[in-house]
Amino acid sequence: EPDTRIDLEALDSSGELAQRLFAPAASVEDAPDSTQEPGRPLALIVDDDVRVARSMARSLNSVYSTEIVLSGAQALTRLARDPTPEVVLLDIVMPDLTGIQVFERLSAEVAGRVVFITGGSPEGSGLDVLGARCLVKPFSRAELLDACARR
Repeated sequence: EPDTRIDLEALDSSGELAQRLFAPAASVEDAPDSTQEPGRPLALIVDDDVRVARSMARSLNSVYSTEIVLSGAQALTRLARDPTPEVVLLDIVMPDLTGIQVFERLSAEVAGRVVFITGGSPEGSGLDVLGARCLVKPFSRAELLDACARR
């Protein structure tokens, strides 16, 4: 499957404008907030930007079932109810609870499945102390799948 992308503007670690993301633009708005495919592992996507979350879900749907929640509080509620996602893609910057705050409240078992998503440099963010993996926007579908597989 080709590594298709939509344009999303983001600054890279040097402050330069970079553009790339995951899915064809026409499909992003139509992407469901949850897909359940029997036999596929579940990826929980936690991002307050529904367009980014749906793009990630679309990029993962050939390998994972996906579920989207749009806040840190929703993520904690969802994971308290069922802590079984294979991978949790957790945006760092969200308005209610940051990804770091969510991560600190997770059980060790669930925290070990987290891949942080950030639009900025992870250096100095505390992620190195937490021992978590981090994917910096913008990233390709292949990079996203690789990060999920390595979690």
